[in-house]
Amino acid sequence: MSNEIKKMNYVVLVEAVHSNPNGDPDNDNAPRMDPDTEHGIISNQCLNRKIRNQVLLRMPGVEGYDIYIQTDRTLNDKSAEAYNELGLDSKAAEKGSKLENVAAAQKFMLKKYFDIRAFGAVLSTGNFDAGRVTGAVQTSFARSVHPITIQEISLTRQAFTSNDRFEKNASNEMGRKQIVPYGLYVFYVSISAVQAAKNGFTAEDLKVYETALINMFENDESSCRNGMSVRGIFRFTHEHELGNAPFWKLKELVHIDSKVDYPRQFNDFDICVDEAAIPAGITMDKLV
Repeated sequence: MSNEIKKMNYVVLVEAVHSNPNGDPDNDNAPRMDPDTEHGIISNQCLNRKIRNQVLLRMPGVEGYDIYIQTDRTLNDKSAEAYNELGLDSKAAEKGSKLENVAAAQKFMLKKYFDIRAFGAVLSTGNFDAGRVTGAVQTSFARSVHPITIQEISLTRQAFTSNDRFEKNASNEMGRKQIVPYGLYVFYVSISAVQAAKNGFTAEDLKVYETALINMFENDESSCRNGMSVRGIFRFTHEHELGNAPFWKLKELVHIDSKVDYPRQFNDFDICVDEAAIPAGITMDKLV
């Protein structure tokens, strides 16, 4: 097993100011919220999408840094490409030869697509089976450290969408958007040294990933997402490839305490790491 990548854990702080961090399509695109505690939520799929977008921006056309999950082509077409490039038979009848083809196609796709190495993928959805890959990088949901308020903003516009609307309205049309006035969210990332070795996730991949993580909301602005930023990243690196301590112990070392009842800025929090309690065999670095 290659020891190029060590086991790592990250605690990431994300700030949302007058933004919709992750709209829920089943709830009129309102910001996601835990209905019991009223804490805000951002899905891990949303967070990983930001990383994919950053890699596309920062590594355009670079071999090995294509992105599998995007809207350029169907996923089945990408699996078919692997079989065609390698000259494999997608209808191999013998069990042994079929497994060899699956393994070869998977190796091809791991080498080509950054996000398969990083996040994993199901590559067996069509006729060109390339198996399944577990990602070296696993991302949690983000959760706000305090209850959030969802504010609905009413809007007017002077343009009309249709002639009927134009004839019926003498003034402006109405619209609305839903935002979080302020939220500080936390999510966690784990990188497996074992899975990194299996996937070919390299030190260069790690460098690209961390750059994307630090800048995940840059060049991602929109009318409802113009106040998103990464405000802190704490990286814990283990000496042992299987880890020197469970992640829950490391999470508890990062203390985030609000100094006010209704936080509205990053300085409303006291944030510190209990460095004296970091277990032996683990080092901590602050990336942001």
